[in-house]
Amino acid sequence: MLTLSRYWLAGRRVASDAFGRRAARAIDLKARRAAAVAWLAYAQDVGGDGGVPASFHLREGWCSSYPETTGYIASTFLHLAHLPDVSDVEAADLTTRARRMINWLLTCQYDDGGFPGQFGDRSRGPIVFNTGQILFGLTAAIEAGIATPAVERAAERTVNWLIRQQDDDGCWRRCEHHDTPHTYNTRTAWALARYGRLLDDRRAADAAAQNLRWAVGRCRADGWIEQCAFRPGEPPYLHTLAYAVQGLLEGGRLLGFEPAVRAADLAARRIAEDLSETGTLPGAYHAGWRPAARYRCLTGEVQMAIVWARLAAQARDAYFASVCDTAVRAVAATQDPDGPPETRGAIAGSCPIWGRYSRFEFPNWAAKFFIDAVTAHAALTRGDGEVRPCG
Repeated sequence: MLTLSRYWLAGRRVASDAFGRRAARAIDLKARRAAAVAWLAYAQDVGGDGGVPASFHLREGWCSSYPETTGYIASTFLHLAHLPDVSDVEAADLTTRARRMINWLLTCQYDDGGFPGQFGDRSRGPIVFNTGQILFGLTAAIEAGIATPAVERAAERTVNWLIRQQDDDGCWRRCEHHDTPHTYNTRTAWALARYGRLLDDRRAADAAAQNLRWAVGRCRADGWIEQCAFRPGEPPYLHTLAYAVQGLLEGGRLLGFEPAVRAADLAARRIAEDLSETGTLPGAYHAGWRPAARYRCLTGEVQMAIVWARLAAQARDAYFASVCDTAVRAVAATQDPDGPPETRGAIAGSCPIWGRYSRFEFPNWAAKFFIDAVTAHAALTRGDGEVRPCG
């Protein structure tokens, strides 16, 4: 039900997107990152169970905690806690919050090792992609030295479940959204590769490599990645395309599988061309990189900014550095740093807010990827030799 306060919030945001002018260049990105972190912390406190609510919706209010995204938000918080520009007090709070997230995730795991999809609806059964993203959080806890034996066992069970669901050609067809395979499961492959590298688990690494080989077979000469939409026949959002690109890049790098890295570079370059030529990106694409939307998918934009930062750092590529800067600042300009706590520091799903992707909603994963993008941008700007991926 749309209460008076949410009616005011909705009207405020609609007016801002319809008539507001946003100056992207003068933005203090570190302050905007802090605002997004504070919003996720506020959301976790509102949820009350240790997880992070999926989103704040301008009509429905707060959603329930979402296992999938809580998993990789924990990874982001642990990554931030080890940055040199984060104070000891902030690092302690981030680590405490990540522990709470991980402990809540342990209560969500099925006996067979999988995790639920559909915003944590246990009646719907486990989903491969969601389970893979939670593995990022469990692995990050192990790497950070805060994992209990229960967390270590949960991570091992997660890996074993993912391997059992995988077909011989590397594709995941069972336990998938809408019962269809998705190339964006390269991010699940990347999670397996990270676990395999950290724990010296050859089975996890081999499963990751198998999926990347399958996904590379769906990458076309123009950079297009097939089977990237949630449902067959629909144009994929920039969000899911960016998932696939990042999984190809990071999984390929970890495993030394150059065809995946080249496929990611080609797709990233093609998307960057749109941003360079038009100053904006469509929220969805038809096959062959034909725009399928007039709205922006803000989550996808910052996901691509992370990819561009990684490519720019490795190749010392000024072009990728430039599009990364443009994308990060353009999304930061949509953030409301001064509003009420329900939206202060959050990142909307679409711009304008009524766009099809997460319509009238501030998803927690948009804030997570914004934080990762600003962090990667800062490392790139400082001239660090490496922009570390977060997961």
